[in-house]
Amino acid sequence: MRTEKRLIISITALVLVAAMAFPALSTIPAQAAPTTLTRMPTANGDVSGTWNIGPRWDTESSLTGWGLSNISFVGDDGDSSTSDSTATIVLDPGESVTLTFTNTQVTPQAPEISLTKTATDGAANEIAETCVGDTIVYLFEVENTGSVDLINVTLTDDTGICDGAISGPTGDGGDGKLNPGETWTYTCSHLVTDDDPDPLENTATVSGQDEQGVPAEDSDTAIVDILNCLIGDTVFYDNNGNGMQDVGEAGISGVQLNLYRDDGNDEFNPSGGTDELVDSDTSHGSGYYEFTGLDCVEMYWIDVVDSSLPSGLTLTAGSDPCGLIGFYPEAEIQVLGYDDVDFGYQPAQLPPTSVGGEAYPVNKLAILVPWIALFAAVMIAAETMPRRRRARR
Repeated sequence: MRTEKRLIISITALVLVAAMAFPALSTIPAQAAPTTLTRMPTANGDVSGTWNIGPRWDTESSLTGWGLSNISFVGDDGDSSTSDSTATIVLDPGESVTLTFTNTQVTPQAPEISLTKTATDGAANEIAETCVGDTIVYLFEVENTGSVDLINVTLTDDTGICDGAISGPTGDGGDGKLNPGETWTYTCSHLVTDDDPDPLENTATVSGQDEQGVPAEDSDTAIVDILNCLIGDTVFYDNNGNGMQDVGEAGISGVQLNLYRDDGNDEFNPSGGTDELVDSDTSHGSGYYEFTGLDCVEMYWIDVVDSSLPSGLTLTAGSDPCGLIGFYPEAEIQVLGYDDVDFGYQPAQLPPTSVGGEAYPVNKLAILVPWIALFAAVMIAAETMPRRRRARR
């Protein structure tokens, strides 16, 4: 059942013509009595100027559950008018008009708000993974999914992932309210660093309230995997000189390799130049080396320090310096999250060979081979001698 409340205003013009505007209230109190004007005409009958409705005019709008449904006139000769929630009365001399604002009790609607947070590459493309040195642009879309206006809309991020202030919103219709069906958009950016956790996960929260103070809130989380951009692999003896590490070809340990960041001119400019030395590594016992935590948007060079190599070697796999090395298609040597940059060296003489899991130079094998052959001959002779004696008998 709908209950109605009315605010009634009566005014009579004594002499002069006057036009007065009365703004209606969206809500009125249940106990409101017919309201009178507190300003009376002057001695000469002037009814123009500002007319105040009281005594409850300034308190009625604080009540909830009522909405303006009608404005009507009684006694008007047709020259009064309404616009939205405002009534304008034009009084002729001696005219008496009664103005009635009718408010209807309404069912309160719970406010609703929705937040969608998306990690993008800056070109509105959603991403699920990134590299150190990349910039993530976060897109926040806030929508009023309810049926009442929302005010005091606030967006926050729990981890402070944004490198600067969150920008926005865009999409406001101009009234400063998040209207039903309206979407506001915010953005912020973050430069991925070595210090970021992997995966990079954070949650944003949006809150607001309707005009009666009833709150609404929503949250959303964006998760991005950080790829381990690294460069590395093996320094090895390429005994047969075929440019690849075959079974039995041992790694070379103790070799120093320096990593340089290219200055953008696609040329190797080491010490004294403009390419920056960013890391150095020494090959392990298996010949393996690795550079990790690299800036994935940069290009690199690897320089093998010749003085750290055994003497008498010729490079057969890879190039020295090796580059440009990067993590995107424009790199001459492209890697991403794995290592595959080898350096193979062929010995000029006596290439090493792996025996029983241990590397021996050929000169040591040359000593062992005659003894192995002699041992084999003795064993064969011992096996055949009894047979010959039986044959004589």
